[in-house]
Amino acid sequence: MGALYASSPYAIRDDVAASHARAWSRVARPGTWWDGAARVAIAAETRHASGCALCRRRKEALSLSAVEGSHDSLGRLPEIVVEVVHRVLTDPGRLGERWYHSIVAGGLAEEQYVEVVSVVAHIVAIDTMARGLGLDALPLPEPEPGSPSHYRPASAQPGGAWVPWVEPAGAKRRRASIRAIDRQPTS
Repeated sequence: MGALYASSPYAIRDDVAASHARAWSRVARPGTWWDGAARVAIAAETRHASGCALCRRRKEALSLSAVEGSHDSLGRLPEIVVEVVHRVLTDPGRLGERWYHSIVAGGLAEEQYVEVVSVVAHIVAIDTMARGLGLDALPLPEPEPGSPSHYRPASAQPGGAWVPWVEPAGAKRRRASIRAIDRQPTS
């Protein structure tokens, strides 16, 4: 079992612990569109979002647009990024394509949106696992230096999601292995 869950009272499969450890270390590294400091700030905002009064009022309202205000944020990210983090965390069932397009029109690039959602999803998954095991949330990692790559696959196109994506047939071998359909099951 990896160091990530070393204090767990339950046995954790090595491949799960290794996968979570890799994801955790990647939070601190520069990504494709955000540097390490921004990615760690996104992670911190993810943990902070559940206590936001605006999000609570919006969730209770019939219509999100009926509730105005500002998010209770840590103040380290642009407001548009805070909006994405908070909405993805606190009210994902009411996200819609119109909202997504308003985010992009508001200045957040599609690629930035995808990376924000990815960081939020990783933090939620790892924190949920820790909580389920009765462990405290891990301290966030220290950001690593470096610049984002700004790599966008030429084959990324609009498809069955709101964001451009790469169909499995258009994926190069180095990216194809990230898709579950390309991996062999482990026992």
